[in-house]
Amino acid sequence: MEWLATRVATLLVADAEAIAQRFRQTHPRGAPCTFVAYGAELMQAADVDAAPLAQWGLQPGQYMLVVARAEPENHVLEIIEGYTLQAGNWPLVVVGDIGGATAYQQRLRQCASDKVRFVGGIYDAQQLASLRLHAACHLHGHSVGGTNPSLLEAMACGNWVIAHDNPFNREVARETADYFSTPEQLAQCLQRMTLATAAERQARRDAVRAIVARFYGWESIADAYERLIVEHCSEY
Repeated sequence: MEWLATRVATLLVADAEAIAQRFRQTHPRGAPCTFVAYGAELMQAADVDAAPLAQWGLQPGQYMLVVARAEPENHVLEIIEGYTLQAGNWPLVVVGDIGGATAYQQRLRQCASDKVRFVGGIYDAQQLASLRLHAACHLHGHSVGGTNPSLLEAMACGNWVIAHDNPFNREVARETADYFSTPEQLAQCLQRMTLATAAERQARRDAVRAIVARFYGWESIADAYERLIVEHCSEY
């Protein structure tokens, strides 16, 4: 289907430059591929009530957060393993459905404890926003798929981001995130995060929000799509 898309489309649009480059290299005779980012809206902690945290027994700024589908490519298990290697007391909260019958989800359920809390899928926007905005850090294990909305939304909330080390995440978070490939590396990143000063945390919040504002604002993305439409559809 990937090959077919390059043959029947007049223009391909990727939401990550790394994906666009792959299409250009893998399908040089196919349709041209351009890049238009995905987007996110900036959010401030003062704008979202922390009250929903009480239902999970959480305190603002005293838990770590994962928001991901429970699939191997999202490295939820490796995140849990890295989390258990560090000595902090803040719980790890995992948002995502693990009620399926897959062997991977069954293995994840075995990791549940007072410190590793699976809260299931959360589809209420305000509840999810509260979890994001008041987390001490966002652990992002996604390794495929280009620009991931979950990463952008965490950055838009000013989260301290620790992300899986791959071209897609580095393209988005740049130098404002810490990166890991192994549970041991993740544990080291968590240790640095817990030792960060208030000034360092604020600098990180400002940096990730600045990236979202500069590169991932919806207005500029809408303008980019409008330019593409005018350029490529005017002849019709």
